[in-house]
Amino acid sequence: MRETLPPPRTNPVVASILATVFAGLVAVFSVWVERYRESAITDMVDSSMDWILDENGVGGVVTVTVKGQARFQFFAARMVRMEYAPSQSAFEDRPTLVFAERDLYGAKEEGQALKPEVTVRADEGGRVVMTVDHGLTVEYSLEAGGTQRGAFRAKPFRADNLVVRFDLGSWRPGDTPSGNLKGTTRTLDRADGEVPLELGLLSRDGWSLIDDSRGPILQSLNDVRPDHVPWVEKRKPPKGYTDWTLLAYGHDYRTALKEFTILAGSIPIPPKFAFGVWWSRWWIYTDDQLKQLVGDFRKHRVPLDILVIDMDWHLTAYEMMNAGYVDLARQPLGWTGYTWNKSLFPDPAKFLTWCHEQDLRVTLNLHPASGVQPFEEKFVPMALAMGIDPHSKPYKHVPFDIADERYARNWFDIILRDLEKQGIDFWWLDWQQKNRTSLGPELNPTIWLNHVFFHDMERRRGADHRGFIFHRWGGLGNHRYQIGFSGDTWITWESLKFQVYFTATAANVGFAFWSHDIGGFMSKDKTEAELFLRWIQWGALSPIFRTHAWRVKWIERRIWMYGDMYLKLMREAINLRYSLLPFLYSEARKTHETSVAALHPLYYEYPEMEESYSYPTQFMLGLSMMVSPIVAPAERPTYTSTKESWVPPGTWIEWHSLRQIVGPKKHSDAYSLDEIPIFVKAGTVIPMAIPGINTSPMEREVLVISVFPGPQGVGGEYFLYEDDGISKAYKQSGFGTTRLQSERYSDTSMKFVAGPRSRNLPGLSETRSYSLRFVGVPPPQRVTVGGEELSGKIRDVLVAAQSYRWSSSPEMNDEVWGSYETGSSPGPIVSGWVYEPERLTLTVNVEEKPCIMEVSVLLEFSESFAADLEAIHSGIIRLNRKASRIQTRLSAGRPVKADEALMTRLTGMIDELSSLPDRIVQNKESLTELLNSSMRVVADLELVLREADIPEPFEDLKSPLL
Repeated sequence: MRETLPPPRTNPVVASILATVFAGLVAVFSVWVERYRESAITDMVDSSMDWILDENGVGGVVTVTVKGQARFQFFAARMVRMEYAPSQSAFEDRPTLVFAERDLYGAKEEGQALKPEVTVRADEGGRVVMTVDHGLTVEYSLEAGGTQRGAFRAKPFRADNLVVRFDLGSWRPGDTPSGNLKGTTRTLDRADGEVPLELGLLSRDGWSLIDDSRGPILQSLNDVRPDHVPWVEKRKPPKGYTDWTLLAYGHDYRTALKEFTILAGSIPIPPKFAFGVWWSRWWIYTDDQLKQLVGDFRKHRVPLDILVIDMDWHLTAYEMMNAGYVDLARQPLGWTGYTWNKSLFPDPAKFLTWCHEQDLRVTLNLHPASGVQPFEEKFVPMALAMGIDPHSKPYKHVPFDIADERYARNWFDIILRDLEKQGIDFWWLDWQQKNRTSLGPELNPTIWLNHVFFHDMERRRGADHRGFIFHRWGGLGNHRYQIGFSGDTWITWESLKFQVYFTATAANVGFAFWSHDIGGFMSKDKTEAELFLRWIQWGALSPIFRTHAWRVKWIERRIWMYGDMYLKLMREAINLRYSLLPFLYSEARKTHETSVAALHPLYYEYPEMEESYSYPTQFMLGLSMMVSPIVAPAERPTYTSTKESWVPPGTWIEWHSLRQIVGPKKHSDAYSLDEIPIFVKAGTVIPMAIPGINTSPMEREVLVISVFPGPQGVGGEYFLYEDDGISKAYKQSGFGTTRLQSERYSDTSMKFVAGPRSRNLPGLSETRSYSLRFVGVPPPQRVTVGGEELSGKIRDVLVAAQSYRWSSSPEMNDEVWGSYETGSSPGPIVSGWVYEPERLTLTVNVEEKPCIMEVSVLLEFSESFAADLEAIHSGIIRLNRKASRIQTRLSAGRPVKADEALMTRLTGMIDELSSLPDRIVQNKESLTELLNSSMRVVADLELVLREADIPEPFEDLKSPLL
């Protein structure tokens, strides 16, 4: 039996010493391990750098460089540039054609250079993790390079070594952009409806990737020499080089666009005249015929700002071209030209001077692909300037090469400058050829033509000229060169429908000012009057209004050739556009500042609501106006177009009916030919103007302000923007703003204040009158301006409201045209108020005041103010208008299918509804009871109309051309 030893006795003092020693050894070991790990991390970092993180790298950008081959630049919390290069010397710091202002990042104003806070950590496995405060996280894994401790090497970016994490998920190289919301495309030439679009900068997946690995290098825009156009050079990246920029903004679409343009350049403001009506048609006009055309615009009281003269201004050879003849550039003979056709324009300078005397701007079409041919007037000096013998045999031409700076400068100085001196205001470029230049496929001639023309105009033609070009989209970065020419579509309802979606979606790449062929371009038949009307109504609210058409006799774009009814409806839509000019121009300033196009998709404001993605022919116009244009023909026998729209959260007012709609909800209605589905948020304030003959300032400046208080009488505000409309001064301090604010002052009163203009400017009037329109309110009991009471009245009904008049002030519009026709000056605005019963609108006129003076208006109403507002926003005004139209039809003795009893009943209803404005004037009944009783009549009216088979009076939809 083995003897068991007793357990050793433990000395407490020894045990304590041993525990302390062991703890010390553990601590030393931990420190050694940590130092080993830090050593490994340091080895992962470019040994030439002291730090992993450079908070003020090249251009002031927060930069992380790993192993000298992978570089990450954090321009904003949710935007990172990721470069991989075989060596650090291959990193590119110069701007490119997409990121044209990247080199200016460090010099941006406070609030624009968005330097994020970035922390970096790494582990012994070779993974570098870069975390941006309130932003994205980038994880880049190095590859083990051997058995030596810390031996790692950088490798090209792949899905297994690079991941970027953000709020909505993550991105890896090779991921499919399935949620991308698309951008735009170069042209809609020959489109009949939908065409594929390029990828945009916004995505429901929350990310978009820009591959700029081969993007051309651009000279710095910081070089502001007046005669210098920043030029481009071919990029020569080493094999395996990658240059990606990832935008991971989730559904914060507005910030994504704004921060993209901090690097890519801002969206310019077009000249003010560009927002007027452009006349364009491919037609062989003489100068006298164009003068007659301008006279016809004036005769029919249709505004006009720009004459677009297609290619027939220069020498052409249609018969030979159609027979297949080509010039020395192998292009269709006569397609390119720079020499006036003197049989059509015997004295071009005289004609252009006449145009300017009419306050018109003129642009000419250019097809530049043929270069300069030997038959051109300026061929000899151009050839000599390019080192070509102009007398050589066989004949030579000067080849077109816009990527050659020598060619471009000579082209402008020798060929184009003389035409500009004669009076050409800007150029319509019509490049239709290949998508490469002499620098290779990386330089697209479309965007480079836009760049060169824009900067030539802005830098070489003087401070009085904003850069301005009319041409096709050339890819990312083209947002810097507005305006876009979308090309020649087929004349169909499908083309109209797609243009609405196409225009809104272009905002996703910052292209804010597409100009479409209003009415479409080509067709085998005459244009339906209804289709042309709906196209004009859409065009009136689109960025640019320009009609155009193919060179055939059966396509007509003169609106007075469609009959009196359609003339009135089309002209009214155009007058709406001119009425909205102060609003549209103010929104252009907002676009310049925020990089969000005025016309943009609903999902910018409501990104988490599925419906905002589901209505492609609906868009926002600014923040408080929503439009859902009619893009389908009227239905029979009602002769109205039914359309479903989605109304976002909040209280909205349907402009033409004043009906309130509380969203979110789907809203379906049938719209007559005079109605455009426009919805404004309750409380909206819209600066407007009296539409005149063009966009030029009128002798009597009147600022019209429309206020939509809605059924609750809520307030709102808007900032009116003003500048000289033509120069580059808007980029500095050459502009003024005015705050316009309305509010519910008490239970029975409202207040409106037009603040002082922030500054007076050359070219702007220092005084103005005001015409304040409170849309959808009852007659007031008292109106005061600056504490002084104004006199006023409820106006007699001037004429039965047959169709809706969109003009801000139809009567003042008539006065402006009358003054033009008689050569007299319109009289001054006299302070006072008038209530229009057929529009349920109060107009308060305020006599001329200094623009730097505040104007305050107080409206006081009866105790039934709240109830009156609710009744007004029932939609009764629209039903009254419809009743008046039907009454006209019945009084004209047009046949209906109804017996005597039914007709008696119908006539009574119509008489009661159509007499509503007169009963308001008589002021013998409570407005609320009056409106509510009319609504009770309406309850049975639709049933009776169907039984009597009476359609809308707008049934003559196929009005023949006169």
